[in-house]
Amino acid sequence: MREIVKFWRFNGIKIVMFLDDDWGINHTFDSAIEYVNFVRNSLYQAGLIVNVEQSVWVPVQNPEWIGLLWKCSNYSISIPSRRIDDLKTSLFEILNSLPFVTSRKLAQCAGRVISMPVIGNIVRFMTIFLYIQICSGRSWDILFLLKSNNLC
Repeated sequence: MREIVKFWRFNGIKIVMFLDDDWGINHTFDSAIEYVNFVRNSLYQAGLIVNVEQSVWVPVQNPEWIGLLWKCSNYSISIPSRRIDDLKTSLFEILNSLPFVTSRKLAQCAGRVISMPVIGNIVRFMTIFLYIQICSGRSWDILFLLKSNNLC
């Protein structure tokens, strides 16, 4: 995809790509539509299969991209409420099952924390204790005793 992104940028399109998910910007709605058409056509001409159902071809000012809400009007980034609710659910499931928990539940919770960059570096750093516990499990779904001195 690196080459096609270079092609788009060479043609004046301001775009960023993460894995298979891209996001472009422009100053006006009409010029954004032109960019969308150019990108879509070049994807098809390159022989790539586009997931039409998941694609957003109409320009928006507040897209959800890579799991974050990007508010272009005030240049802010936030976490969608459904992702916050998912993290809370994971935390409550672990707390309600203590002192026994599965590696799978810990990994699910740690992954949700790590995927939220706005949560802060200290909180993300503290997930190291979760990963130590995850690695100590013999299987994803076998219950093991989570010692209280290993909780942060």
